[in-house]
Amino acid sequence: EPLSAGILLASEDATQMPMHVTVVGPASNPQTMALHDAALHTIASHELIEVRDPADRSPIPTKVTYPQLGRPALFLCTATACSSPVFDAGQVRGKIERAQLRAQ
Repeated sequence: EPLSAGILLASEDATQMPMHVTVVGPASNPQTMALHDAALHTIASHELIEVRDPADRSPIPTKVTYPQLGRPALFLCTATACSSPVFDAGQVRGKIERAQLRAQ
């Protein structure tokens, strides 16, 4: 029985694209870290969470272009598009939970 459950979970992971959460803001900014921490406390461990510092000019491995907003923001992304920005760490859980419900 445990083996079949593992196979089912592997199948689910293979068919559902994990959520990609990107926080855009300077790594030294407390608001950037608050948004990152809120995402870490909300989503499953197999989801991708990254922090992109606008000062980092290395190529981003996606076709998504992040707007320059002048303050840290969190985006929920797919391979080609992102959500509207979230600026308040207190709103991260609700935004992620709504996105997860829509993905089911």
